[in-house]
Amino acid sequence: MSIMKPSWGVMVCGLRLSQQKFDEYGVLRWEDEKARLDNFASQIKNESGTVGYLIVYAGRRARAGEARAWANRGKEYLEGHRKMAVGQVIAVDGGHREDFTIELFVGPIDAPSPALTPTVQAREVELIYDQEKPGKRPSLKP
Repeated sequence: MSIMKPSWGVMVCGLRLSQQKFDEYGVLRWEDEKARLDNFASQIKNESGTVGYLIVYAGRRARAGEARAWANRGKEYLEGHRKMAVGQVIAVDGGHREDFTIELFVGPIDAPSPALTPTVQAREVELIYDQEKPGKRPSLKP
């Protein structure tokens, strides 16, 4: 079994020229997600002139506003607890995929934003209506 190293894209003179994926994950316990976000913050802080993108895709079954709420929660954690500068992390609602997914990208401030890659069209989404707030962890039940 070979171990793949992350691709940091095209580099010239040690400088990254595009946004590159740093991490991707699905539903995690909040403590585990904070550990991922802490590593993300460290990477951004260690590379001057970089910005981070936190892209959240709600699943095929989702609450209205779920992806935006999760993206904002991650951004607020990074700015509040990890002391990231305002504007250094960009929260994005990426739309929908089959399963809830969070992608973290790091790259130069002046590089184009990473492309969004939703796999489920809005008309195919099953919205969950209940009294709970948007941003509640997605249900794992079918």
